[in-house]
Formats: sequence, C-alpha cells, structure tokens
Amino acid sequence: LQTLKKAGFLAERDESDDSLNKKIRNAQLSSFNYTVVVGAKEKEGKKVSVRKRQEKEVAVVNKEFGLMEFVEMLKE
Repeated sequence: LQTLKKAGFLAERDESDDSLNKKIRNAQLSSFNYTVVVGAKEKEGKKVSVRKRQEKEVAVVNKEFGLMEFVEMLKE
C-alpha cells in the first residue's frame, strides 16, 4: 500500500469483515481502475491478482516482483 502511495497513486486497503468476494465487488463498484487482490489462494501461492475495473482477472504476477512491475505498468 505504501509503495503505491509513494509512487503517487491513490490506494486503499479494505479491512472490513466482508467476504473476499464482497470486497472485490465493492472495489469494482468504486472509482478505482485497478484492484490488487491478495486472498488465501494468492497468499499460499505467493502471488497477487490484478484486476481492471469492469473486467475479470487481468494478471496474476509473482508477489516478490509483482507490485513494482504493476507500479511501472501504471506509470506508462
């Protein structure tokens, strides 16, 4: 989260007690263009799922390198 903010992007973390599917749905309805999802499956596989608003899963990237790659992609 801090990495995205330091790069100049608006970023939020949903720490509500809602289910992961509800959190994803809420993010899709919000004004965010991208949603980075880290659920149990992603944590186990050490990956993050990046979704573009109004689309299904965009990419699954290696967590170790994924965030910086995602930030660089956004800057382009």
